[in-house]
Amino acid sequence: MKSDPNRDQRVRAAFAKYIPEITEGVVVIERVVSEDSHSKIAVTSKDMDVDAVGACVGMKGGRIRDMIGEIGGSVDLVDWSSQWARNVFNALLPMQIEKIEADDEQPPGPVRLIGSTVTVSENTPKTDRDRAQWVARNLRLAGALVGETFVLEGEVAWVLRDEPDGLDGFE
Repeated sequence: MKSDPNRDQRVRAAFAKYIPEITEGVVVIERVVSEDSHSKIAVTSKDMDVDAVGACVGMKGGRIRDMIGEIGGSVDLVDWSSQWARNVFNALLPMQIEKIEADDEQPPGPVRLIGSTVTVSENTPKTDRDRAQWVARNLRLAGALVGETFVLEGEVAWVLRDEPDGLDGFE
């Protein structure tokens, strides 16, 4: 997947504008990937006392809501680490994968994801076709973020969750 460099730059600029911890160098944008109006952003913190994702979201979602109001679309924040498996897990959220299979001895190839549950909010796709497109886009963006190609095997279970106060899906 080729990320949209124009959107990637707009996302980086909006984060710098709305999140002072980024301007101060406390929170670092490690990677940005975008497809159409959807982006995944990997962030880390240089300060153990600062949660990088929490700093980007802000109190009751205020920072991320303002930023998305400026750039449009949707943004998934990914807590980035030095551990490959943790990055794969975080990049795929809100998909919860039952099992990940990767062959360390083979040349790079698709990473098999077996079984999945997606915890969704009220404003997520309702039709099977829209859900299939959402899953495919999430796999492409997550794969681009971690530098892998994902192949999903098995069914995807969709579970509805209530939104926490003040947050309505970051869209």
